[in-house]
Amino acid sequence: MNQRFYVKNVLFIVYYFPPMGSSGVQRPLKFIKYLREYGWNPIVIAPEPGAYHTFDKSLEEELFNMEVDVHRVKAFTPFHLAGRQQREINFIPDWLAELSRGILSFFYLPDNKTGWIKPALEVADALIKEHNIDLVFSTSPPPSNHLISAEISKKHGIAAVMDFRDDWLEYQSAMYPTRWHKRKNARIEKATVNAASGVIANNKATLDSIHSRTDPDKKKPFRTIYHGYDPEDFMEISQGKSKNQKFTILHSGHFYQERQPDILLNALSVLIDEGFLDKSDFELHFQGGLEPMHHKKIEKLGFTQNVADYGYVNHAEAVQNLFKADILWFIIHHKNQSKTVTPGKMFEYIATGKPILGLIEEGESRDILRTYKRGYFADPDDLKQVITTLKEIITGWREDTIPEANASLIKKHDRRMLTGELAQFFDEIAG
Repeated sequence: MNQRFYVKNVLFIVYYFPPMGSSGVQRPLKFIKYLREYGWNPIVIAPEPGAYHTFDKSLEEELFNMEVDVHRVKAFTPFHLAGRQQREINFIPDWLAELSRGILSFFYLPDNKTGWIKPALEVADALIKEHNIDLVFSTSPPPSNHLISAEISKKHGIAAVMDFRDDWLEYQSAMYPTRWHKRKNARIEKATVNAASGVIANNKATLDSIHSRTDPDKKKPFRTIYHGYDPEDFMEISQGKSKNQKFTILHSGHFYQERQPDILLNALSVLIDEGFLDKSDFELHFQGGLEPMHHKKIEKLGFTQNVADYGYVNHAEAVQNLFKADILWFIIHHKNQSKTVTPGKMFEYIATGKPILGLIEEGESRDILRTYKRGYFADPDDLKQVITTLKEIITGWREDTIPEANASLIKKHDRRMLTGELAQFFDEIAG
């Protein structure tokens, strides 16, 4: 698309990008989709996809329709071995995935994507010579993206804005083989963030965490811009309020590490044993894919006939499936920093106006569900609490007494409006 129609150019540094799928792709993609409405033209640098667990044709098609300049980099990461490009990774057991992360974390800092930094910088140099770049924007994870934007800023004198979808040093899934590794990563984080002209995070807890370590004197602007939903993804879908004949619960996304469906399955089993719920009266829907151990658990509890496993579906279909359920649920359960996580799926759940169950600790996600009005929550380690909460939800569903959703909160997380907040921040920084 001809760039002369836009006032300013922003260079986007992204690693997770279509044709890759999953939630981490959507935040930068949706910013890119709406930025030109606010006078900013995005030019994207992203790696060739390499080996990845999911690819999403609907997101790839959406990107194609945007007619955005995307410059692909031949990366040299463990996921781009032997020059192979797009390659879907089939099921990997949790223990093997964790072992791999542990080994890679010993050799790579700040993350195992550092092999794309040098080729990305070479492409950036060429683009800056060709275009008048007003700003560089990087989003993490992986933090390697921020090293790229920091170097561009230093070399070319272009202001950099760094966006955090997760914490850096205290990332909930971070693994540090030794204390030296964590200290070294802390130094890299501070030096990199200090090169930014402005910092954004997807929730206040993450922003405060990074702020306290890298800029305690608050010398630069920090801003919270939450995750959201794209209203265009929901336009073609009927949003009627009729409920299913069977109480239908849906979970969207992957399970991994400590984040497993077991406590909800166990709670439902107890409700059946108590006679509160009949096995023939409910369904469990999963999109994102269940692993063999999950199916074993489901079979052991006698829930095989109650479960629909969609596997990974493209984003367009995933949104449609949300409306097939009576309640949407998710779980946040990490050894580290669970309280700071606000998953992207929660905001698409909110966009449906449906009741939401969050198995989560006290923190920002609970605060958002409270404000939503149709949110329910329970501690992910407390079976009795989960059982009690499920009884409350099911009773409300049976009697039609679940309160209405907070429409103003739903509107607040419209990605078009959130992109407007981002553009305003860009204007402040570039100005």
